[in-house]
Amino acid sequence: MRSILPDDETVSTKLDVMRTAGALIRFMFLLIGLFLSIIFSFAPPNTVTRTMQLKTTIYQSSYLTDPVRIQNLDSLSSFLIINLQPFIIIEKEGEYDFQINTTIHQQLLDGSTQYDGIKYQNYSTKCNSEGCDPIRVYEANFIEFNSITIAFSIKSDFPTFNPTFTLKYVTESSFIAITAFVVITIMTFLVALVLFFIVPRRLKPTRGDHWATFYLGLFIFLVDGPWLILKYYTPKVSSQIFDLAPEIFHIAFFLTMTFFVSARTVELPHVIFSSWVVRFVISSLLFIIIVTQFVVTKLMPLCTLSVYIKESSLEYPIYAVSAVTHLIILGLLIFGVLSLQIERVFVVVLSAFSFTILEVIYIARLCIRFWIPFQALGISFAADVFYILMANIITIFFLCVNLPFKKTLQADEDASSREIPLTDTEREVTSVF
Repeated sequence: MRSILPDDETVSTKLDVMRTAGALIRFMFLLIGLFLSIIFSFAPPNTVTRTMQLKTTIYQSSYLTDPVRIQNLDSLSSFLIINLQPFIIIEKEGEYDFQINTTIHQQLLDGSTQYDGIKYQNYSTKCNSEGCDPIRVYEANFIEFNSITIAFSIKSDFPTFNPTFTLKYVTESSFIAITAFVVITIMTFLVALVLFFIVPRRLKPTRGDHWATFYLGLFIFLVDGPWLILKYYTPKVSSQIFDLAPEIFHIAFFLTMTFFVSARTVELPHVIFSSWVVRFVISSLLFIIIVTQFVVTKLMPLCTLSVYIKESSLEYPIYAVSAVTHLIILGLLIFGVLSLQIERVFVVVLSAFSFTILEVIYIARLCIRFWIPFQALGISFAADVFYILMANIITIFFLCVNLPFKKTLQADEDASSREIPLTDTEREVTSVF
């Protein structure tokens, strides 16, 4: 990669010399990117779910259900979760125990049938007059079969047991998986164009925020490319990598933000955003949130977090840590934006929007993970796609405007020499990205 070495003069980025018109144009590009990302992420169908009433037969002290076949499953889906919900006649609300024996046959992609064995498990669930809480009887983060046949043998020892059973399953739609593959491939191509054709024409980075922007571009490129390969070609071993990469990117993005603000502030704001203690503490909190999510989901895709978090002892700790961490980040963002030493207001607005929007999307995505209903889990995956698309757009924006591209002309310091006025052409190089 070719670099142009600057001399001892100051270097400028496009953000440094940007005027109001240029800021407005770039702001419109970001808004268009935001709008298109929303469409491509949330417009395609993202969830496949179905509820089925099970037919039961009494055999000795057990209730046997007729086999149920779930068809048209897709290997592009990130997850499959099956719940069994009992409905019983009871006089008193409380916790009741069920012994459920599950028999599963899988129709593999090559047409062969695989017997998944009989699973004997005891469950305890809360029941009232309207029914019992759903019992999760099957889960998969890698679908290598196109149909599954499942049957149950159910026992419970309380005397008023007169049950009916409902089976509900949810999986990710192949439409959102294919759409994500196409649009992220396009974004990967655009990032590659910027990295290999625009960045080499810039001057060599001279400040911390220049280097942080450059490494952020490399990082998003490494997220996109392996994401596409691992997600769609080796999904069995890469479900966790797919979830982990965007989370680590957000830590890198936060660090880039601190370098950006520290380079354009003075006094206390500069001290805060230059502090490696602040960077380490916030990065550590974000990493703790990531690890906790994986612990709660037991390495299932993070988009299924809402299914597992209610039954976890870590529910309220993860809520608390997430709230505190992101309130601190938002507070730092507001404080940093108000302290920026940038002359033109619209350039400040553009900078504030580019940093804040990605943090807001991350928070919204996290809230969706926490509280999305079972029958709409695909929306959580769509939110992941939305974040990845906007992460690419914001990264491309900073690669184009926050790498040095010219030497700033300075007046001669010799008092005897006369000052030569600069024309508008010399003061600014106008270009959209």
